[in-house]
Order: sequence, then C-alpha cells, then structure tokens
Amino acid sequence: MALERAHGWCSPRSSVPASAPASPSTAAPGAARTALPASGPQPGTRLTEDRNVPSPHCWCGRGACNETLLSGPGLAADHLRHGGALLDARAIVDAARHGDTAAQATLDRYIERLARALAQVINLLDPDVIVLGGGLSNVTELMRDVPARWVAHVFSDVVTTPLRAAVHGDSSGVRGAAWLWRAHP
Repeated sequence: MALERAHGWCSPRSSVPASAPASPSTAAPGAARTALPASGPQPGTRLTEDRNVPSPHCWCGRGACNETLLSGPGLAADHLRHGGALLDARAIVDAARHGDTAAQATLDRYIERLARALAQVINLLDPDVIVLGGGLSNVTELMRDVPARWVAHVFSDVVTTPLRAAVHGDSSGVRGAAWLWRAHP
C-alpha cells in the first residue's frame, strides 16, 4: 500500500482516502495525495480516466479491472454508464461508424483503455506480436488505432510490436479448446 500511496495508484475501492498523505517519506503532513501526470508511461496505469463516473466492479472484488472494461459486455456497460443507450458492443461500433457521437466517445474510451493495457504488456514482456481474439477482434478500428495510441504509454522510443486479429476471429478460443481436448481426452 505504501507504493500505491506514493504514486497515487490506489483503486477506486481502496481504503486510502484521496486526502491521505502520499507517503510518510515523500509528503508533508496533511499534504494531498496526487496522481502521476496523465501523459507518458506509468506503472500501475488506471484504465479509467473519468473519476466522475463510478468504476465497474469486477468479480475479483476490485474496480476498473481489464476483465470488466476490455470486453464486449464491458464496452456496452461503459456506454450505458456514460449516458448512452442500452446497446450491445456490435451496435455501439455500428453506431460509431455512422456518426453517433456518444457511441464514438465510447469506442474512443475503449481504444484508449486497450492501448494502455497492451502498453503494459509490451513494457513487461516485449512480445513479437499481440494477437486479439474474441468478438471485438473483428473491429478494424482497434487494429488501426490502438498501436498508434500505445506508443505514448510504452517505456521505449521505438515500438515494433504489431497488433493482429486472431486468424479464426472470434472463434479462435473455441478452436483452441477443441484442439486441446483432442490432444488430451
């Protein structure tokens, strides 16, 4: 918790109040805790930037986890949380492509969050390629826009990691499970 306090990385459900001192060694008594600047690479990057909208709660007990934000249902829930209509992910992407400003803002938030999350993967593992699966891997805007945005969050001046959609699209996970079942009945 000391590291979280020192850098303002506390989750929205953290027990540390926003007015708590950053840490005994780095803040004067009574000084307000502040977060790192919003630009540039940051360890412990929050995927939600809008502190005025409640973070979704994850099954793990925390808030704003990748699982709750970076999925089709996560996209739909984010759209609804920010005042959009009750739509599924496919409808939100279609609406964004046809000029719906609320849907465009939702898709933009999703792209930014995915870029931040994948930048952390690049920072830790330096993969040769990142392959997206699932239904949202069919969204061409992700393949185009996410790599351009993750550059701002990677610890290197040069990022050569490509982002690819799974060859078998949203059925790749099922195909992999079938292969494993055949190999180990």
